Amino acid sequence: MPSNYSGQKCEGVNIFVVERNTLDTGELGIELASALHKLYPEQYHMDRMIELLGNQSVYDAIASGQDPRRIADDWRVPLEKFLQVRQKYLIYK
Repeated sequence: MPSNYSGQKCEGVNIFVVERNTLDTGELGIELASALHKLYPEQYHMDRMIELLGNQSVYDAIASGQDPRRIADDWRVPLEKFLQVRQKYLIYK
């Protein structure tokens, strides 16, 4: 099945990660989604984001234009709690 943009010139961004242990991929995704929504509200299809996010509150925060850093901060405490619980189940530490 051909791409929606097959045969068209598409601009993009190439990101090289040099310190993978310090990269917060979730926060990067929120920053990118927020920037695209703000810069290209007509072209960026937010309705497709919910499938990727799987989190309605994050989707709503991006759609309403909240600060991406604030959105990421909202999941810090639950994430830390999860990581603590997960620790005892890890085989390799």
